Amino acid sequence: MSAQSLPGPDERVCWPTVQTANIDEYAQVIGMLAENIAADSLSDPQDFSRQARLAAALLPAPIRELLLDFLVEGDGGLLLQGLDVGEIGETPAAAVGAPTRHTGMARQSALLLSSIVHLVGYRPECRGELVQTLVPIRRHQRRQMSTGSAVNLESHTEQCHNLRTRPDFIALGCLRGDPTAATYLLSARQLQDLLPVRTVALLRDPVFYTRVDGSFVDGGVPDEVRGPIPVLSGSWEDPVITYDEDLMSTDSTEHAAALAAVKSVWQVHHSEIVLRPGDLFILDNSRAIHGRSSFAPRWDGNDRWLCRLQGLCNLAVSRFARGDRSPIIEIEGC
Repeated sequence: MSAQSLPGPDERVCWPTVQTANIDEYAQVIGMLAENIAADSLSDPQDFSRQARLAAALLPAPIRELLLDFLVEGDGGLLLQGLDVGEIGETPAAAVGAPTRHTGMARQSALLLSSIVHLVGYRPECRGELVQTLVPIRRHQRRQMSTGSAVNLESHTEQCHNLRTRPDFIALGCLRGDPTAATYLLSARQLQDLLPVRTVALLRDPVFYTRVDGSFVDGGVPDEVRGPIPVLSGSWEDPVITYDEDLMSTDSTEHAAALAAVKSVWQVHHSEIVLRPGDLFILDNSRAIHGRSSFAPRWDGNDRWLCRLQGLCNLAVSRFARGDRSPIIEIEGC
C-alpha cells in the first residue's frame, strides 16, 4: 500500500485534509471479503450491516490500521484508490430503486466503512436505504441536493439539522466518474487556523440556527428552524464543526459576519478531488465540511454514479429512533 507518511499521535499537523492511499495491492482480498456480504441492504438491512461489520474484522492489518488512524487523527478526508468496480450497467436515471446496492463497489464500501462505524440509514432519505444512489436527476438540477448538478453544492455538514443522530462518517464509492465534477473539503482545523481569534470565538457561541435539509423535508421531516447551536465546538486542537452555507442563519449582525467569514475561507482554501472509478472517499462529518462543483450531465447512461453509505461510531445514541435490531433511523430521530 502506498500512501503519504501517516502522522503519529503528536504529529497532527502532518496529516493532510485529504489523505490519499492506493490500496490496489489489497483489492483482490477486499473484493473477496466483500462477497461475504450477501444480504440485500434494502430488504434485510439488519443482516447487511451485521455481515459488513463481521467481514470488516478480517480486513488486512495495514488497511485496518490506516482506517483506525484516520478515525483518531484524520483531518477530514481519506481517499482510498484502487478498488475493483467490476462490470456495471448504465447509470440509473433515478436514485430510488436503482441497482447500486447490488454492485461490488457498494459491498466494498460497506466493508471498509464498517471498520470504523456502524452503518445506518435514515428513513426520510432514499426510503432509509443503507446504500444510497448518487446520480444526477433532471428535476433536481438546480436544487441543493446530492442529485443536483447545474449549481455548486454549497459547503455543509451532512445533516446539519440533525442534532441527535447525524452521521459521524460518510463514504462515497465511485462506480463511474465525471472529470468536471469535483468534490470539495475544508477541515475545521484549517478553518480555525485561517480565521481571526475573535471570529473563531463568535463561531463558538450557540446563537446559530438551521433549517431542515430539503431531502429530509421531502421525506416527511417537518420544515422547521432548529437551534440555537454553535458552528464550532469541542477542543481548540481538534474542533467539531456544524455548518450549512445554504440553511444556517443567526439573528446577530456580528455573528452573521462570522458566518460570512466561513464562506470566504471555504471559497479560497477548500481541497478539491475528482473521484474516479474504484475510488472510495471517506469523510469525517464532524471534522470537515464538504461540497461539490457543478457539472453537466449528458443523460446518456454514462453520467457520474456514486454509492453513499453513512455510519455512527456509537450506535446507542440512535437507539431511541430505531426498531429492534434495525439500523434504520426513523423520522423522529432526524
